[in-house]
Amino acid sequence: MTGDAAAALLGRQLGQTPGSSNWAMQQLTGVTPDVFTTAAHAFARGKRALTYTTDRGVAHTWDGWAASGRYFDVTHGVDALKADIETRVYQVLLNAEKVPFNATGRAMVQSAIEAALVAAEGPVGVPGVIEPGWTVTPPDLSAYSSVDKAARIMRPFLFNAVMTGAVNSVGIAGTLTL
Repeated sequence: MTGDAAAALLGRQLGQTPGSSNWAMQQLTGVTPDVFTTAAHAFARGKRALTYTTDRGVAHTWDGWAASGRYFDVTHGVDALKADIETRVYQVLLNAEKVPFNATGRAMVQSAIEAALVAAEGPVGVPGVIEPGWTVTPPDLSAYSSVDKAARIMRPFLFNAVMTGAVNSVGIAGTLTL
């Protein structure tokens, strides 16, 4: 993908709500598509390169892979969710006079995490990063040693969620008869 196409794709996609848009199959305004031989395009796709070429008369991005090996929309969504959880928990710590090391404090933190997960489901009618039905498991306060409490570090809250994902191709089969 050329620099112009990469800049156009980033400009388009980073303006979208994380999880609401697939980075594959996107048409870019004002960008000339790359021209590859069939073999060169297959090679690039085999290496998981994100390309911008024409197929069936329409210029669009292909596959949506990031250099990490994950799809760009997954990377964007995971990064956004992680940042939102961290920010919301940090705001709890900043905005409270004190977050107590007890069930009340644990509930304050859990509420912030749950709010981020609700937001990650996306606005009504818009796909989000995760599907509804996630769970949050707070740490067991009775399992803390006096050393943990003295360090004032609440051990990890665990959450389990299913990512929404996206469709990049569709298989179609049928039977025609006379």
